[in-house]
Amino acid sequence: MEENRSELSNRKLKPGQPDNSHHMSGNVGQGRRYVNVASVKRDRRTEILEKCEGIEEILNMIKKDGSVLWKIRSGSKRFRRKFSINLEKMKLEYTPSAKSGSCWSGSAPQIDIAEISEIRKGWKTDVFNKIEIKQEKISKISTTARPGRTFREECCFSIIYGDRNAKTLDLVAPNSDIADKWVFAIESLLNWYERKLYEEGYELWLKEKINLADTDNDKCLTYDETLKLLNELNIELSESEAQKLFTEANTNLGTGRERKVLNEDELMVLYFKLLKRPEIEKLFDSYASRSGVFTAKELSTFLQNEQSGYENIPQEATNVLIQNFEHSDLKKQGLMTTSGFVSMLLSSEFDIFNYREHGCICQDMTLPLSHYYIASSHNTYIQGNQLIGKNSCEAYVDALKRGCKCVELDCYDGEDDEPVVWHGYTLTTKISFREVLEDAIKPYAFVVSPYPLILSLEVHCSPLIRLKMASYLRAILADMLYTTVVSDDMENLPSPEELQGKILIKAKNVNDTKGKTKSERISNSSTKNYYNQSSGVYSQTNTVNMYRESSTRTTSYTDSVDARKVMSVGKPTIPKNLHDGVESDQSDNDDVFESSPRDALSALVNLVQPVKFESFKKSRLNDKCFQMSSFSESHSLKLIEESPVDFIDYNKRQISRIYPAASRMSSSNFSPVQFWSAGCQLVALNYQTRDIPNLINDAMFKQNGFCGYVLKPADLRDAIRFDPRDLSQKIPIHLKIRIISGQHLPKADGNSEIVDPYVELTIIGIPESTAENILTTKKVHTNGFNPIWDETFEITVRYPDLTFLCFCVRDYERNSPDMPIGYYVIPFNAMTTGYRHVRLQGIGGELLSPATLFVHIDY
Repeated sequence: MEENRSELSNRKLKPGQPDNSHHMSGNVGQGRRYVNVASVKRDRRTEILEKCEGIEEILNMIKKDGSVLWKIRSGSKRFRRKFSINLEKMKLEYTPSAKSGSCWSGSAPQIDIAEISEIRKGWKTDVFNKIEIKQEKISKISTTARPGRTFREECCFSIIYGDRNAKTLDLVAPNSDIADKWVFAIESLLNWYERKLYEEGYELWLKEKINLADTDNDKCLTYDETLKLLNELNIELSESEAQKLFTEANTNLGTGRERKVLNEDELMVLYFKLLKRPEIEKLFDSYASRSGVFTAKELSTFLQNEQSGYENIPQEATNVLIQNFEHSDLKKQGLMTTSGFVSMLLSSEFDIFNYREHGCICQDMTLPLSHYYIASSHNTYIQGNQLIGKNSCEAYVDALKRGCKCVELDCYDGEDDEPVVWHGYTLTTKISFREVLEDAIKPYAFVVSPYPLILSLEVHCSPLIRLKMASYLRAILADMLYTTVVSDDMENLPSPEELQGKILIKAKNVNDTKGKTKSERISNSSTKNYYNQSSGVYSQTNTVNMYRESSTRTTSYTDSVDARKVMSVGKPTIPKNLHDGVESDQSDNDDVFESSPRDALSALVNLVQPVKFESFKKSRLNDKCFQMSSFSESHSLKLIEESPVDFIDYNKRQISRIYPAASRMSSSNFSPVQFWSAGCQLVALNYQTRDIPNLINDAMFKQNGFCGYVLKPADLRDAIRFDPRDLSQKIPIHLKIRIISGQHLPKADGNSEIVDPYVELTIIGIPESTAENILTTKKVHTNGFNPIWDETFEITVRYPDLTFLCFCVRDYERNSPDMPIGYYVIPFNAMTTGYRHVRLQGIGGELLSPATLFVHIDY
């Protein structure tokens, strides 16, 4: 498998990628149906075996020779399990292997193939990383490891599944050939599922609902099971209505079945009788001269009158739409039915998000780095809260796959003289700095886009470990590392375009003594660098605090040393490339000399050099464009309140990073919009948290192809000073939103009852622009299947560049708080006018396909 396999979220979709799971197959000429019944009749196993070349042979070989694998939990916890793939249910199942006297019974643990985001070959997860480190220690002690206690990397593979804070299933096969077969089989199924989801996502969703209701797994539903299905679909019917529908659908009574049940075909008939879109049928009929049919001219008239971007659509383009979305034979006559019309409106081309303009990189990427918002993460390594959460490489992988372009590493001295990433002095776990670079940063840095990644290092390490960190960065990242020395006369930062494929290091530069007091210089000078010219020995020793047991203990670096190996003890030498960018005032006549304080890690810091912020005036007079400062949440808010114009001017030339308050122990987030309004580039959020600020952050960076960079508004870049408190010169935009209906709404978490949905619309932006207007529709009683609200709201927006619309569907509760059902956040500038569908998401950003809202936008 490719290391940089794209994650598809809960529904296999990469962030920013249009969801085409609503692209229905159309009808077969039977009234106003919206799904092709025939397309869901086919046996899934048969189709998979036909479509996935070679998979049948691989599955047979796995079943015969490779179904028993080691399931690894840690270096000391491993379990033999028998694994299998259920093609009909699309699940990976496993049970304990058969042993004499085993009394195990129960259902097999399962992992839904749809939940798998990635499969990795080798040691690429936290579990295997710990085993690798342990085996390295063993190999140092003894040249021969104990039999049966080590794993060969080529036999190992890991399945990554779940959405945010993904889980891993770490496995070891008997040999590398069987491991490769497992990887091939699962990869083939994932690829098939992605294609199927794109083509028939709606039908897949319906079949999953039917399978959930089929409690006895006989591929038919009894009357009680059918009622369970209707409840799951959020459809409320009276007893007489339900019985009538069941009886009408139960057409195969003459087949000799002893009990009344509905097979899959009959369930489709029942479902389609309930599936109605009266609001779309009414819209369709208002333009159609014949009942149920559009001509190409009538379709063209609708598009020109109602949909933005189609004002001058040519006849040929209209014919293409008919051919793409109409699935009946009428398309040969250039006609479109209501079914084709619904399919068209549900496609990504008619989404509320303007994929045509914003689905790819659409902004100028040649301006200075300080002119862009940059997707940034705070304490990236944590999965959970700030005190006892688990630290994991997977947190970095998740953030990078979601387009994050600035990740944070808090570094400390670890065991065996190794740097670790850790939230210091808390109960969070520790992970290897080296493993973060190898398994997360290097393979995933540019998986979303080629634009630069910033590693924000907060270093609490001794000189020896700092030196080792520098060696790891150079050895592992190699040419990806940006090492060009910056000039003091640099006027502006390079552009994202110029820095493609490069990783920038942000860390305190202990080499920089400019402007420091005498005591600060003495403090820095307590770390001395020694170089022996004849032997090529370089070392760092702290003369104030000897942190090692022996003052003579140092670390060896040679050209032949692999960065993965534990550093040896002895006289230290440095690879040639480690001297690059490190100045020394050595004399040809000196055998041994004490240099001016230079630090190998600081030598890697160039374009993002942290400095302490003192005042806007001092920064304006003295700071260089490559010097940046970090601001706490509270400090930033104070600056925005007291000096917003100065803060904006500062951010035109230099970069600022905003981080959450220390009091946010639960990893909660602030709204990033208030800091974006001051032009702050690195507004760092806790990416692991499922909340609205992260949905806003995703929406912001989705509007430029989800590349991790968004160009700031011209007001926040131009030389003319801008005060966001005074928007009187801005021409107001009058936005009119008509919330028409909802489709296939899920139940609220923890609620088994049919929902009473209503829509809450929040306008988020610069306070003076929108004052965070919150608007709500009326509730619809017991209908989550196809509720209709048909309410219109009018809103005035003065600063659209930083305005976001947040749709939230809630379930009304009489005696408790109304629970959210789904969300969707969109930037104002990426919104299209006309009749549009809104794809609902969970609070973690996962698609709730096929749940949608149908709206009309006008301004």
